[in-house]
Amino acid sequence: MTKNSLNNKITKLANALDYKQVLPNIVQPATAYFDMLGDDLRRRLFIVQDSMHNNGNQDFVLRPEFTICIAKDYLQNNTNNQPAKLCYSGPVFRSDPVTHVCNEFVQTGIEIFAAKDSFKADIETIEYALKALDILNIKQVELKMGDYDLFFSLIQNLNISDIWRKKLRRLFLSHNNLESLLKKLNRPQTVPVNHERAAFLNAIEGLEVSSAQMLVENVLSFSGIDLIGGRSAGEIAERFLEQAALSATPTLPDDILVILKEYFSISGQAINSIEKLNAFNKKHSLKLEDKIIELQNRFNAIEALNIGNFTKDNIQFNTLLGRGFEYYTGMVFEIVDAKKRVSSPLIAGGRYDALAKQLGATQNVNAVGASLWDARIAEILQLDAEDK
Repeated sequence: MTKNSLNNKITKLANALDYKQVLPNIVQPATAYFDMLGDDLRRRLFIVQDSMHNNGNQDFVLRPEFTICIAKDYLQNNTNNQPAKLCYSGPVFRSDPVTHVCNEFVQTGIEIFAAKDSFKADIETIEYALKALDILNIKQVELKMGDYDLFFSLIQNLNISDIWRKKLRRLFLSHNNLESLLKKLNRPQTVPVNHERAAFLNAIEGLEVSSAQMLVENVLSFSGIDLIGGRSAGEIAERFLEQAALSATPTLPDDILVILKEYFSISGQAINSIEKLNAFNKKHSLKLEDKIIELQNRFNAIEALNIGNFTKDNIQFNTLLGRGFEYYTGMVFEIVDAKKRVSSPLIAGGRYDALAKQLGATQNVNAVGASLWDARIAEILQLDAEDK
């Protein structure tokens, strides 16, 4: 099967499911990507500058993924946040993490905004992904699932400061693997504090949050600084406040570390993971019952789709599963080749209810989506053909 015929089949599926085709510009303003991609992906962006200086100091990027730019277009064209089901197909650009050469990939996918039932929208997204593989006759796949909302609920119920909750949230969103995450939890990075920095941190620590942020933003603005390492002045201000608050308590209490390590050790088949989560929740009295029931309902609903030979036995849950994007807020998933012939996901996605507000909307908009990597799927089809 050629890549064009593969893409045509997937596009026909989206059309049959009533998705509207959209295609955002390849060149996009850089700020949102600096703010909302994880550190690993942020380093793989390709920056494009306006040689005519029509946009002042505004930087641009070659589109590294579709979700952010489609969400921006949705907000511009749907001021009343009307439900929308959108699909797309086109190139994205990221540098190779080793060679740093610019690579172009084709991504095809869907985004669902402002669904009346967010749970059903989650299941519809998984249904689209599994049906896409089924019509392409790719049978031996494994669905890996995680749940950001479950972790956020966990840290909300821990006896720690709000500053540490923000820190843990950021560490989780930017983690690469369990080893690196636990290392950061055990020995969180601290910036060396000289007398001048200490005095500055002490000064802003005594201010209201809004006043402290305004002070830092003004200092940076007076210096002509808008972005540092891809971070906005407002975000840098928030980091200063975090450093000031953490200076008094630079490490997590041992009992909290024990709970976090135990949580991150939970993984395995769907039904076994539910049992482990229930035992963990009961042991530490974390009040996660509703979230665990919701997770179990999600597993049951996916099995009830009855697509091909896919069952709950093909679902693996991992508390540590992340997608490298800092906009996710709930369910996340990856569909991989069960034979492990291709190491990267064939399809991936998740829920990102807070992205609209991060992009300037007045409120959150429930949203979920999935992206297919055309080249990886084509490689699996080629390997299947060779095996026959």
